[in-house]
Amino acid sequence: MHNRAISITSKIMREVLSSAAEAELTGLFHNGKDTCPMKIALEEVGHKQLATPIITDDSTAMGIANDEVKQKRFKAIDMRFHWIRDRVRQGQFIDKGKQI
Repeated sequence: MHNRAISITSKIMREVLSSAAEAELTGLFHNGKDTCPMKIALEEVGHKQLATPIITDDSTAMGIANDEVKQKRFKAIDMRFHWIRDRVRQGQFIDKGKQI
């Protein structure tokens, strides 16, 4: 991690979650949502931003974010938490384990 900002957020989730994977995906969503304004601000002042590495200890949550888990497995998860999956598809975030 060469000369990069680190963002760690800790907050109580107000959502009712039914699984550990859903809780981890919710954490990825909230952290990603908080990170985007920082990335935009840095780009506006001339600092090109690469894909931001994301880290989670739940392989199912990371599989959902990376499109490696079939949709039938996570139908009940709130759609707003799929925002992180869309941002991974756009190249704004990357699984730290797959970082080059």
